Amino acid sequence: MDKLQILQLMKESEKPMTVTEIEEALQLPDAEAFKELVLTLNELEDEGSVVRTRTNRYGLPEKMSLIKGRVQGHAKGFAFLIPEDSEQKDVYISQSDMNGAMSGDTVLVRLNNTTSGSRPEGTIIRILARGVTEVVGTFQESRRFGFVIADDKRLPNDIFIPAEGVNGAVEGHKVLVKITKYPEGRNSAEGEIIHI
Repeated sequence: MDKLQILQLMKESEKPMTVTEIEEALQLPDAEAFKELVLTLNELEDEGSVVRTRTNRYGLPEKMSLIKGRVQGHAKGFAFLIPEDSEQKDVYISQSDMNGAMSGDTVLVRLNNTTSGSRPEGTIIRILARGVTEVVGTFQESRRFGFVIADDKRLPNDIFIPAEGVNGAVEGHKVLVKITKYPEGRNSAEGEIIHI
């Protein structure tokens, strides 16, 4: 299935489309072609080229006030979205609007304010790809677990290390941590020490 053909169709559409509307517009010949359409839509959604709404309609992110880009974190917990489209301004994201994203992740952001003259602000609504899988930092031990404070200050949250992931590290060791669970809600990222 031709991705460009689907994207062009959505560009011309006034509003997001259902799978059936896309199928009819493309005049698909059979069930096999329909199956291929669904798989292609899933791929486009995974890469952030299209967005599926809560009502199962597909559309282009830019037509829904969404911007795709990379998160650039700040030591104080907030971040900026660096848009893929270099024509667009960076978008400020408060710590409460990060929704589990970390510096380096590729995400979709919904714009919250669009008043002219002010810096755009947004909320991360979907993480498309994780940018960080391993972190270098300093281990801090506790009785039954530990934490790693990342050397990269753009990763402001400590990484929780459960007892089984400490792997012999002691207080003050410089370690390499593999992230095993990304932040959710108020929970920090979780990891396992893979090198001391």
